[in-house]
Amino acid sequence: MNDDMLSAKIDKPSYVPGEAFTLQIFADSNSPAFSDSSNVSFNAELVKRERNHFGFGFGTTPLIRDGAVTVSQKIPINAQEGVYLINGITLNEFNDGSHQIKCIRHTPIFFVIRNQDDRDIDDRELAQIVRDLELRRTEYMRAEIRTSNANSNEGVACRVLVFGVGCLLHSRQQMEGISITPLKRGFSHQRLHDIVDTTLTELGIGTLKFDPVIEAQYESATPTFLIDYGHVVGKDPSDALLYCQKHSELIFVLLGLNRGHKPRAFYSVAIDTLTGNASTDSFRSPHYRGNYLADFDAGMSAALIESAIPKLEANPFLRLIVRSFAEATAEVDPNIALLRSWTVLELLSGRSVTRDIPIFDASGTAILNKRGNPKTTSAAEGRVYQYIMDNNPAPWVMSDTVDGVQRTFLLGSESDNPNATPGSIHVSVWDVVRAAYAIRNCVAHEGYFSESEVDTNNDDQVLAAHLIRNTPLDPKKWVREMAEQAVHRALNNA
Repeated sequence: MNDDMLSAKIDKPSYVPGEAFTLQIFADSNSPAFSDSSNVSFNAELVKRERNHFGFGFGTTPLIRDGAVTVSQKIPINAQEGVYLINGITLNEFNDGSHQIKCIRHTPIFFVIRNQDDRDIDDRELAQIVRDLELRRTEYMRAEIRTSNANSNEGVACRVLVFGVGCLLHSRQQMEGISITPLKRGFSHQRLHDIVDTTLTELGIGTLKFDPVIEAQYESATPTFLIDYGHVVGKDPSDALLYCQKHSELIFVLLGLNRGHKPRAFYSVAIDTLTGNASTDSFRSPHYRGNYLADFDAGMSAALIESAIPKLEANPFLRLIVRSFAEATAEVDPNIALLRSWTVLELLSGRSVTRDIPIFDASGTAILNKRGNPKTTSAAEGRVYQYIMDNNPAPWVMSDTVDGVQRTFLLGSESDNPNATPGSIHVSVWDVVRAAYAIRNCVAHEGYFSESEVDTNNDDQVLAAHLIRNTPLDPKKWVREMAEQAVHRALNNA
């Protein structure tokens, strides 16, 4: 990446959707060489008071002349109105079969996308709009947080820092009055090594050499971050600290929601900004299992936390299902993870599905029990099935080799699905639900489910074992995905 920032400009300060857009970047002697084989791509970020979001992107062959790179495209017809920012391009070069990618920074370019009926603006007006946005963002970042114990006109102003471990963040996350910053440093295993080394020596076994490679691995496996509550008003520093500790627990739940591991705090402190007096919490011993799933949108974690926390604080039932799913994603045992994911679906279906009504398959045919009577929502599996069907689950289409033949498996898809072939294997949503429920019951009653140790008199257990062993349609994975979708729906609708 070139550390020197190049100059750039656009042809006008505002556009309407569908209008032509031209960006020029002026190279210098230190710039990467542009060639006719280059392809240039860039992203335009929509600038909001809270944070920037991905707006739209382009990829095109640029016009290269006299050291300047000119990119011309049309603004997407569905582009949202607002202020946009471009501060860099990606240069893809294809020469003699090779592919090189170069990221090039240039001066920040702001522009406005406006409504067709709105008048154009000039550079001076654009500069004022950007200044106003910067002021509003500063106010947003420095917003005051007040605990319930602080009187409206009294209280102690504190800065509260909560140090966490167990979540790999790639960029700073900004919320109202709160920021989360990756610290780029992890834990050391030096003390653990010393304990083992001393013990081995005492046992007469020998010594253990300190290995820098293991140290580096341990550090990278314990990513740390800081939650900074910049201006908290509490009754005293202890009150401010307690409030932020409880609040940070919700942040940890949300950070771990889809990452397979819930981070934890290992140190926190509240500092009186006037006197410097501090209230601290002792160091804790958290553990990290791994959650290297990075968000596509750099501000996605902050957006989720900011929108969800007021809902979680106000809604105990929502907290229950979010915590339950976070625990499911953090669980290493797939059987117990299914039990917890199923619990999420069962809780939600219990609130939204009418009891004692018959259930039907996708074609409208009643689903029957062994006696030939209609299955109903009186039982948990029927309610969960109806809840999933009410929310129109997307079909799963997967391929696998069966007896040496490549087969397409379609879960919850009709025979007219474009992916279907004469040899396609169709599996209904009901079949996967009853298989998952059989696994759930085994785990709840026996502590585990094994596809090699099923009760052959139980058709649902036999089906579960068949799906796991002979198809890519694992009920455990499917239930997890249904639970994840359900949790996000609940958060969006709360």
